[in-house]
Amino acid sequence: MVMSNSLFKSSLLVAAICATNATAYERQHEAHVHGEAEMNVAIEGNVIELVLKSPLANIAGFEHEATSDEDKAILSNAQKALQDAYTRVQLPDSAVCMLDEVDVHLGEEHGDEEAHDHDKHDHDKHEHEEHAHKDHDHDKHDHEEHGHKDHDHEKHDHEEHAHKEHEHHEHEEGEHGEHRDIHAHYTFKCVKPANLNSVKLDFFTKFPGMESLHVNLLTEKGARQVELTQNNWSIDL
Repeated sequence: MVMSNSLFKSSLLVAAICATNATAYERQHEAHVHGEAEMNVAIEGNVIELVLKSPLANIAGFEHEATSDEDKAILSNAQKALQDAYTRVQLPDSAVCMLDEVDVHLGEEHGDEEAHDHDKHDHDKHEHEEHAHKDHDHDKHDHEEHGHKDHDHEKHDHEEHAHKEHEHHEHEEGEHGEHRDIHAHYTFKCVKPANLNSVKLDFFTKFPGMESLHVNLLTEKGARQVELTQNNWSIDL
């Protein structure tokens, strides 16, 4: 009897993580490392389920929030490539495996909202001080206003430029300090699971930023770990 997707996720995939040895368990909880990614693969009956977790930098080349049109296009294309399940996960034709579910989503990026709120507060404060300063100059004397405004304008341009550079520097520091992952989840159901004797994980050809893939594999034969690289991305089951 084939387990439901929800039950399958809550049992096999958890078991795939928990049944691994101490080294793999520690690796699962290591710091976010660019170039490396992790995948849990669980097979039971006619169902094979795979869950990928990778630093976004491996997939899109960056981890900051995609705000420019160029970055948005890069991220969208990367997500579409991950959603191409039959290309990313290659199963034997003789097993007749059909895609049942695919889900690709970004992990949360911590600290951005606070940084943006801080920048907005500084910007509002800067505008308020600028407005108050201009009103004070206007009330003081009209005759000197033009020269004073020219001086203030140059000073303001200089201060604004410095302020923007400071904000940009802080933003870049925030980007380098933040870590963001991307997750991809695939579920296949096979008509002839007895022929499911291998799986090829084609992530390296599309995402050259991914240098190694640590696979935690759980089948009826037991649990084991497999290390895949750009030169070897096939697993014998």
